[in-house]
Amino acid sequence: GRMKRARFGVIFFGMGVSALVIALCSNKWQIGAALTLMGAFASIYHPVGIPMLVQKAKNYGFTIGVNGLAGNLGIAIAAILTGFLVKHLGWRAAFAVPAVFALACSALFALLAPREEAPPAKRPKKALDLPPAVMVRAFAVMTLAAISGSLVFNFTTNGNGQLLGERLRGVVDDPATLGTLLAVVYTVASLAQLV
Repeated sequence: GRMKRARFGVIFFGMGVSALVIALCSNKWQIGAALTLMGAFASIYHPVGIPMLVQKAKNYGFTIGVNGLAGNLGIAIAAILTGFLVKHLGWRAAFAVPAVFALACSALFALLAPREEAPPAKRPKKALDLPPAVMVRAFAVMTLAAISGSLVFNFTTNGNGQLLGERLRGVVDDPATLGTLLAVVYTVASLAQLV
């Protein structure tokens, strides 16, 4: 039982260890490799976490919306935290501090998450009674929507900090203040998940 519960916690553990490794890196190639490792662990969340999240939900859309809200608020908090850590403790702390938090989450998940009798992917599913041509079209539309949505999300998420810094240069140069402004943007935007 505990092993099954702990499997999802490997995401937090892997991201925490990866972040600690990044904090210890001394050149761009090492940082790139460690970021790739972190990305590999982070990529586990959606295919494993979403089925766990909705397995007992009555309103799937609202449940996923709350999950998205929490995710975007996490980005907002990260913007503030990163700005303050970089300003006061340096860039390495911006990885080391979240690493400790991720490792704590891994331990808490292993201890507190309810036991799963079967993985969500192995549970019986209701069959969709749709013609193959409709399934192919639906798959194509969903795939294109996911790709385009992910591209826009990543471009804006990764570029907003630089955009604010460029537009407000000379007005706001403090990384903590820029992080706070970015957090406000993400917080307002995150409410769209619930809508």
